[in-house]
Amino acid sequence: MAKLNVNPQNPKDRKYFHDHNYSNENAVSILARYAFNDSKTPSKIRGFYGTPNSSPECIQNSFATIANIHDKDMIGHRKAEHFIFSFQHDEVDEVGEIQNATRIIDLYCQSLASEHQLFYSVHEDKKHLHAHIVINPINYRTGKRMQKNRAFLNEQLKTVDELVDFFKDNQDGNTLT
Repeated sequence: MAKLNVNPQNPKDRKYFHDHNYSNENAVSILARYAFNDSKTPSKIRGFYGTPNSSPECIQNSFATIANIHDKDMIGHRKAEHFIFSFQHDEVDEVGEIQNATRIIDLYCQSLASEHQLFYSVHEDKKHLHAHIVINPINYRTGKRMQKNRAFLNEQLKTVDELVDFFKDNQDGNTLT
């Protein structure tokens, strides 16, 4: 089953543990440089929602602009949320090929983009296809900070499972539009 890794920890809930809190000033541009690394993304499959399709610094500035518009003090707070959406090695074949796998990732990102700026990049450097999704934690509509609690995680996992199941069940050429 496709997996959504949401920082920080708790493997029981399929979260991804790491020691990065993304609160330093350059966190967004550092994540963008990593996500867009050409050696990891030979197909250059990327998506941008509410951010410029340009330099990592411009993306970082667009995230900061939303925080400023909503008078959010970002000192000591996360400048970004980093999700990893990954497929098991043979799962891309189950959903119908890399185009459908990347369509699933893009549709998932669209669901988040209704309230948050984000960008993603699909990495092909491992046996399993995966995407790095970097999200502005400040909701551009309400100014509220993203709350990654159990209810949020369950909602995200349900969305991922529904998208993957749809593509597995509809390999006859029918796709979401």
